[in-house]
Amino acid sequence: MKKFQNIVILKESEGRLKNLARSFGPAGLGMTMGLCLFLLSGCRIEFHAQSIVRDDGSIERSTSYRAQDKSDREELSLRYELPEGGDWKDTPVNIFKFLLKGPEVQMLSSYETKRVIPAGSGSVSDFKRFTLAKDKAATNAFRVRVKNWWVVKWFDYEERFTDVIDPAKIKLVIDRVMEKGLATFQTELGTRLGKPELVDRIIPEVKSHYEGLLNRYYDLVSEKGWDFKGVEELSQEVQKEFTSESASKFLTEKFPELDNEPSRKAISEAFHATGAMMDTWLSQDAELQAYGQDIFGVHGFPVFQAYDFKVGVKMPGRILRTNAGEKNGGMQVWQFSAENLTQVIHVESRKVYPVRIVIAGAVLFLLFLFLTRLGKPGDAPKPKKKNKK
Repeated sequence: MKKFQNIVILKESEGRLKNLARSFGPAGLGMTMGLCLFLLSGCRIEFHAQSIVRDDGSIERSTSYRAQDKSDREELSLRYELPEGGDWKDTPVNIFKFLLKGPEVQMLSSYETKRVIPAGSGSVSDFKRFTLAKDKAATNAFRVRVKNWWVVKWFDYEERFTDVIDPAKIKLVIDRVMEKGLATFQTELGTRLGKPELVDRIIPEVKSHYEGLLNRYYDLVSEKGWDFKGVEELSQEVQKEFTSESASKFLTEKFPELDNEPSRKAISEAFHATGAMMDTWLSQDAELQAYGQDIFGVHGFPVFQAYDFKVGVKMPGRILRTNAGEKNGGMQVWQFSAENLTQVIHVESRKVYPVRIVIAGAVLFLLFLFLTRLGKPGDAPKPKKKNKK
């Protein structure tokens, strides 16, 4: 799976990487992989937003998209639906181009908007990034609900970010890779062992062994997303299992007749040959390549890129509940990256109005006195006396 992720990203810069490989001669491949992070790290777009909730339930919303260079600004124009009424601003910054040009002044572009969302407007969006095919988009939607008892108000703010990840496509890719890998390994092992009946018994065991591990990986990614510590730990476990040493150990324990040097060598060679053929297949399979955004989200697999998100929310009154990661003064702050774009930002507050309480108390007191006055028996009109004739 990790190889597939890397191939999806590296295909986008194939020409530049091939030129580098030729420049470094025999060590070109290793140097190329080592410099991938440097070459692609320039792709950086930041989304910063701030919501200030007013007493009447309206929202002062400030939104900023920041692009590191010209190519990032072009990406903003092509892949995003920017909120209306904004302005572009260019700020000069000093950038050091390591190994290329040395220090230089570069323009940092930002698109900024400020607006007031009227109370009762429902959900509003100011983030929308399309897929390459522009058939789907990752979006946000924010709103505030107010419960008004005049002397006290409750405010409920929620903002949701949704990605285009399709868990079904993740499962489909895992199953296809597993099916292709098993078929290739069966052919390669059969060629080297020369025992087709034994190989036919081996393949179901191999499938059962690796299928359980990959299903755990799928379940965790589907539930938690890519940017979760448990996914990274399980990825390391998967990588340890997908080695020729692990495969050889597993098969010799399951099939004692393979516990000899020629058989172990055949297993190792078959495993390496399968890996090489799978790399080629993964890089050339157009259908799998098309699933990149369905698997890793609308930003692709951003291991060499940076799409950062920061949202601040300021609420009236006292905070009752929040899932914010940090607090800056009166602002609740959430920070996350594209790997974990699916987010639910939530904060609740309550504001008490002391003057209104005093007014309400005074009104109630006067009303009480009035009702008490009306209820006194002595205040009732006396009946007229009848004249005796």
